[in-house]
Amino acid sequence: MRHTAFCMNSALPPLQGPDGKWNQYTGRFAWDASCIVSNQREQFGGTGAFKKEELFAAAPNVDHSNVSPWCTAGSLLLAFT
Repeated sequence: MRHTAFCMNSALPPLQGPDGKWNQYTGRFAWDASCIVSNQREQFGGTGAFKKEELFAAAPNVDHSNVSPWCTAGSLLLAFT
C-alpha cells in the first residue's frame, strides 16, 4: 500500500497589506508578507527567504524556513485544512 503525504505550501490571503498586495492572514495565527517567500515579492510582497524549488504562482508560497511562531503555526494549520 502506498501512502502520500503533502503539505499545503500556498494559501489565498483574505486581506490586502499596506502595499495593496494580498498578503495578510487573519485569525488565531495572523501573519503577513514576512511568511511569504521573497521570490514572490512583486506579486505578493513576500519578504521571507528565497525559495529554490518551483513556485506555485497562483497563490503565495509559505516560507517554511521562517522560525516565527506565526509563520510556523500558520503553515501547519494550512497543511491540515
